[in-house]
Amino acid sequence: MAKKYVLFDKSISGIGGAELYILRKTKHLTECGFKVYIVTARASKINFKEFFNFTFQDFLELRYVPNFFSEKLRDKLISKILRFIDYNKEDEILIESHEGTPALWAELFAKKIRRVNLVYCITPIKLDNNILNDFYYSKVKEGELVGCDEYYIPCTFGSNFKNVYFNIPYDFYEIEGVSKVRVEECDSKEKFGNYIKIITVSRIEKSYVNQSVVDLANFCRENPNVRIKYKLVLSKNRGLEFAKLKSVINKNRVPNFEVVLDGPVRKMTVEVFENYDLFIGMGTSVLNAVSVGIPAVVVDYRTNKYYGFFGYDYFAFGTGQKNG
Repeated sequence: MAKKYVLFDKSISGIGGAELYILRKTKHLTECGFKVYIVTARASKINFKEFFNFTFQDFLELRYVPNFFSEKLRDKLISKILRFIDYNKEDEILIESHEGTPALWAELFAKKIRRVNLVYCITPIKLDNNILNDFYYSKVKEGELVGCDEYYIPCTFGSNFKNVYFNIPYDFYEIEGVSKVRVEECDSKEKFGNYIKIITVSRIEKSYVNQSVVDLANFCRENPNVRIKYKLVLSKNRGLEFAKLKSVINKNRVPNFEVVLDGPVRKMTVEVFENYDLFIGMGTSVLNAVSVGIPAVVVDYRTNKYYGFFGYDYFAFGTGQKNG
């Protein structure tokens, strides 16, 4: 009897917290003796090349709700996935899906083989789609929907539901070069001139990136004796979002505030974080920062406001009871 773990997700192509989580989990499960099968809606132009060490396949139908397809076509896709995982009813098979339409397909797959589809929400849920909305509420009622921190379920669905969650983990040695540096050494950083050095590592699409530039510029206007150098390590260095960000930077020029744009980020290394005094961000990037000893101010994705220092006065990295 084989141990198999089938993971349904939107994409493994990009650079972000979801992709890092899938990669971490796949490594861990493989070490625990599972054969991991990644069923994804998109697997082209993969940035994290380590995915090629594992088994994955993209199914374009996962981009759409199953209701778009006839019952015959739905059954055909489920059969393709069964062949992909080399299905044997005697195998131990665990199923995990994330938010979005792949979770609906995972539910059909789970019902076909009489297993449970555990939905682990690692990014915000949009409750503006009736089909997904009904699905999410049915899963949270059954205790089969898990949040990524203690505020996820009550903030999204209300406090009447059982609050099931576990934090997204990070791999200390995932950051290249970290084994060469003791964490405590990162606390004694050399200042860059008289600047306070702040860093953000993020996907450029996140709206808090632009907001952080505005907020820091305003802070420097109100505190002319403080000098800040703000480095943005982003997923892209071209395109519409990049042009919008440059426009925001140009509109918020202050003598004691400097913005440095860097990217696209391909790999997390110790050098990315070295000699910085503060990290601003959300999600798994926060975990990476604190793992190398940098204080991290967490941003609430709902408001783009800052609600605490991760690991000091707050232990959530996406939502919180405080709104800034």
